[in-house]
Amino acid sequence: MQRRLPYPKTHRDRLSRLTEVLRRVPALSTRDCEDLAAAINNLADKACDLEDIFQKLTDEEHSSAELADLLVAFKLTLEQMRGYSEELNGKLYDCADRLKGSQQAKNRQVP
Repeated sequence: MQRRLPYPKTHRDRLSRLTEVLRRVPALSTRDCEDLAAAINNLADKACDLEDIFQKLTDEEHSSAELADLLVAFKLTLEQMRGYSEELNGKLYDCADRLKGSQQAKNRQVP
């Protein structure tokens, strides 16, 4: 009988706060804010899971079966992170450029 891995484990719902933060990006649509917020939230959760798995691997003794489960969990978590990372591909740089551009425009204004 195969054991069920306890991952994904972390679920922090910070979507509304992330969406609020991303609304500061000039010319970013509501849909894009929501999509980026979801991807960032999911990546952060997976990063916590990865850290948890890493700590278990390095700080605890495990049977061969437990070690196998942890290695599989590590791999599956990485694959999930890769998927969310692809959703963000270049978008965070674009957001940063927009924010820097708006700040530079403000800095150029004469008081």
